[in-house]
Amino acid sequence: MKRARGLALVGLLLGLAGCWDRTEVNDMAFTMAMSIDKAGDRAVEVSVQIFIPRSSGGGGGGGGGGEMQSGQHAGGATLVRSAVGKSIGEALSKLQEQVPRFLFLGHNEVYVIGEEAARDGITDHVDFLARAPQSRKRAYVFISRGKGKEMLKTQSPLERSSAEVVREMAAIRTGLSMTVKDMEVQLSGQSDSLAVPLLEREPSGNSGKSKEGGIHYIRGLAVIKKGKMVGTMDDTLARGVLWVRNEMNSAVLSFPAGGERGGTVSVRSWKNHARLVPELRSGEVVMTVVVEAETYMLQNTSGMNPMDPKINRQLESQLNAALDQRIHRSIQTAQNKWNADIFGFADAISRQYPQQWRQMKGQWDKLFPKLQVMIQAQGTIERSGAIGGSTAVKPAEVMNP
Repeated sequence: MKRARGLALVGLLLGLAGCWDRTEVNDMAFTMAMSIDKAGDRAVEVSVQIFIPRSSGGGGGGGGGGEMQSGQHAGGATLVRSAVGKSIGEALSKLQEQVPRFLFLGHNEVYVIGEEAARDGITDHVDFLARAPQSRKRAYVFISRGKGKEMLKTQSPLERSSAEVVREMAAIRTGLSMTVKDMEVQLSGQSDSLAVPLLEREPSGNSGKSKEGGIHYIRGLAVIKKGKMVGTMDDTLARGVLWVRNEMNSAVLSFPAGGERGGTVSVRSWKNHARLVPELRSGEVVMTVVVEAETYMLQNTSGMNPMDPKINRQLESQLNAALDQRIHRSIQTAQNKWNADIFGFADAISRQYPQQWRQMKGQWDKLFPKLQVMIQAQGTIERSGAIGGSTAVKPAEVMNP
């Protein structure tokens, strides 16, 4: 009896031993970035940027739908492969046929949607990114001028791949940042509009360089309405959007100092906060955007002494006027040019006045362009730096009240 039990136990242990369904790291191809481009009627071209460690990467180029960018970083090279399908899943299946290793998207940090694909509609693409188990929900999403796969082909002298370049820029908040999860949430929001960071390629400046030269940078944002890209905003307008959405990490603001000498003052904000305050007045909604910013002075060419409390208050007034103007320009552009609520006004109203919002929801496209928006800029200059007045003005000439 004991022998039978022992044999049964050994048999059970044999079934538990080993990782029979394992996938070795050496058998996996880790993707750093993926792009989605339009490829004819109801077809998409999917490209992946695969990282190749130095020990595995050669010095030559690739073929059969792929290009290798090598020798740019001590860590290795990258390989770009592309395939066309009726859906992203089908295109990835065809891509797998081109790669002798298992394509693993779990390390993918960047998704880039080409401009033409974005104008055609991003909803179906976001469905895949949000649904696929391997897709990282914290990966960053961008829209690219031209084809998205061009970003994958560019080379970087600072990072091991172009994917890391744009990921680092998004991480340090040089502009608007958007993750897969953010996009999923905003597409299901009340306004049916959102803003996505826009990538543009800056040429390397070397006329002898190949077309893959240059680096992609975040340059403004793409405006999405009802799932389709309808336009873009430049860097200046994009920063106004960031202020309203409470996503401004740090910013440099330059404004005229006023006074007799004129001149300009530049400050950097280091602690920012914004909130939306909707109010019902005579049956109509009025939106107040309260923006708080603590700043320190970077440069002062006005000859005014910011160490003096009265002068400091005057400069703060000029700062708030400049901030008010910047934010108003962004809001008016969104209202009058694109009729796209990319600020989250609709969500703020629905939370504050849910019953009234149910009546307004179907008419939001008509109400948003006429929405009265008030800005309350509350910027302060906390520090003037290591000196008081301007170095261009003698101490006796520094303006005091």
